[in-house]
Amino acid sequence: MPQNVPLIHMLLSKWDMKSESFIIKGQSLKFTSDEVALLIGMPNRGLIFDIGSARSSGKTSNDIRHDIERMDNSTTLDDLVKCFLLYLLSNIFYPMANFRIPVAIFELLNTPDMFNQYNWPESIRGFLVEEFNGVATKQAKGFALGYVNGFVMILIVSIVCLFNKCLISVQNI
Repeated sequence: MPQNVPLIHMLLSKWDMKSESFIIKGQSLKFTSDEVALLIGMPNRGLIFDIGSARSSGKTSNDIRHDIERMDNSTTLDDLVKCFLLYLLSNIFYPMANFRIPVAIFELLNTPDMFNQYNWPESIRGFLVEEFNGVATKQAKGFALGYVNGFVMILIVSIVCLFNKCLISVQNI
């Protein structure tokens, strides 16, 4: 979505590492796990999932997509669930610039029943905050921002929701 690049660039340039919020026209817009929970429709409670280091597996998110395309009626439910979880985590929640899948995601597949034990909104938010902080650091040093890992589209939707809340508050005054 190249049309979103200027909007993402503008939003990321407003990121404040100390307050973990966006400062726009002097107003602080918090980026919290509550917004992420609302946007992804998952509960904001449970264990934090740590994506871990940059160590990645040999499999790419594109490989997972191709695996799903090849599934048919003979695919076992267990394989279907694991492939879906891999797709969700590698292509939606934690897309990486190099399309590699972090080892931590594969480790989660060893215990798929644990999936619901994790606080995905806070985990995703924490991951994105680290990415935003990396961008802010690059920007402060005058470097190119580069690619931002993670589901940054959630950022756009979150900011639009926050702006709408602010607009409604102002209209009610």
